[in-house]
Amino acid sequence: VDEAENTREEERLLALIARQVAGSIRTGLLFEQTQELALTDSLTGLPNSRYMFIAFDQESARARLQGTALTMLLMNIDNFSEINEDFGHHAGDRFLVGMAKAVRLQLRVCDTCIRYAGDEFVALLPGVAGSEVDLVIERITEAARDYCLEARPGRPVRLSLSIGHATTPGDGDDFESLMAAAGARMDRQKAGHRQTGQKRKAHRSQASIDSGRH
Repeated sequence: VDEAENTREEERLLALIARQVAGSIRTGLLFEQTQELALTDSLTGLPNSRYMFIAFDQESARARLQGTALTMLLMNIDNFSEINEDFGHHAGDRFLVGMAKAVRLQLRVCDTCIRYAGDEFVALLPGVAGSEVDLVIERITEAARDYCLEARPGRPVRLSLSIGHATTPGDGDDFESLMAAAGARMDRQKAGHRQTGQKRKAHRSQASIDSGRH
């Protein structure tokens, strides 16, 4: 009888321990999921701006330790507001998701691609400098140009990206310096894209006038 009671007591004790362990595991998993959600953009699935500062601190520290470069890309979708105005925010969200995927596919596994804010993305490229930066920007630019969203049946939408870059140590060592340098280059490229777009519109308008005369 004593042996049977001891067995039942051991079973109760094991069951109690199992419940406590299961509860601890669930709590740990929920904590990890909460942390992941806090650092992830809910729309695109990319890391968000909170994670960007964590990643930058880690990558810049590694770059200093190893004596290697770290490049930051700042990317902004040209004329993105036109999608929201013409087709609504749902179409704008779909475009952001597709563009985020198009950009991420052009980067390495070790690179970090972040949705910074609104229609802006940031990429951190460890060990990339000089002509390699130009090649990455060229790949991303082409991928962005090729991406097309059918906002409505028969209404395809394509938009370009303006991209600025900054590399340690030449453009600075801290986040603010790199962001300022990349932002200035991105703004210059965006101004160039705007001028090109205006020239195209003027050319189309003139062509329409000329055809009307005939």
